Amino acid sequence: MEILLLIALLAGVMYLVCDLIYRSGSYFKVTKTPYLKVKSDKGIYGEYLTYKNLRGFEKRGAVFLFNLYIPSGRGETTEIDLVMICKKGIFVFESKNYGGWIFGSEDKRFWHQTLPAGRGGSRKNSFYNPIMQNRAHIKHLKALLGEDIPMRSVIVFSERCSLKAVTVQSGDVHVIKRGEVFELVNRLWEEMADALTSEAVEEIKRKLVPYIDPGEGVKAAHIENVREHSQKNRRF
Repeated sequence: MEILLLIALLAGVMYLVCDLIYRSGSYFKVTKTPYLKVKSDKGIYGEYLTYKNLRGFEKRGAVFLFNLYIPSGRGETTEIDLVMICKKGIFVFESKNYGGWIFGSEDKRFWHQTLPAGRGGSRKNSFYNPIMQNRAHIKHLKALLGEDIPMRSVIVFSERCSLKAVTVQSGDVHVIKRGEVFELVNRLWEEMADALTSEAVEEIKRKLVPYIDPGEGVKAAHIENVREHSQKNRRF
């Protein structure tokens, strides 16, 4: 019984330490999402882990924003998982916290996820091409901020998946697993010329902050639009 109590106590201490570390970072300061909710939601947790791998860039002046609802026309919005605004420009991240085998090509509308099923079988799921998805994000972001700001598209998959056959032709698009994200961004940081001043970074942040929490009505309408588009896509 004493051993069980000691294990429970250690687990509680570990949780408190993790929660304190989490609350010191930008993800909590921007989203106000409790750590327990982050841990229990795969999609949110994937976004947080991507930020966690990149938070070292804050020491270089980078600013992170999450879950932006950017106007996309006809009263609709597009949701961007994560942006990093820095002197190099803007890195736009699309997080896919998927497992299994991933197959896809930049020019194909749908990609596929294959998961193991019972008795040696497998199950295939289709999802909208994340490169096209993030390309639309960047298009609407540029419409809001201006065409002259350099933007890089980075699709980040979970370490739980295997990118079996994924082809990318565009030089400004990157499809990687989460463990590679710091190395990729660090390499691009060294290769890219400075494009923004510290003042410009702060100005872009100021413009985008209102789109983080646009209100429950906007969020509800966005979810409904996503649902409708998903139903239409199933017909193809």
